[in-house]
Amino acid sequence: MDSRTLREISVSSPLSAVHHAADQFSCCVHNVAAWMMSVSRLHLNANKTHVLWLDSRHNVDRLATHVVQVLASTVGVVPSARDLGVVIDSRWSNVLS
Repeated sequence: MDSRTLREISVSSPLSAVHHAADQFSCCVHNVAAWMMSVSRLHLNANKTHVLWLDSRHNVDRLATHVVQVLASTVGVVPSARDLGVVIDSRWSNVLS
């Protein structure tokens, strides 16, 4: 795993297990942060971390989880995110570059 190319961590789960998915995501981020410190002494910046739920409009609106614990911070779920110049929204309704 090269820390310069790590851009995203994704977790998949059914709607009924969203809390488990959030816990699993937090665990993955913790493991990546520990790896970064051990290999290159880099710190993962939780202030630059975004959580984006991707699903149909109906399912996204039904989600009760609006924050996720990331390291020592609480990160809010965002409605859209930009990655490599492409904006993706949580409902897959707009993909803009």
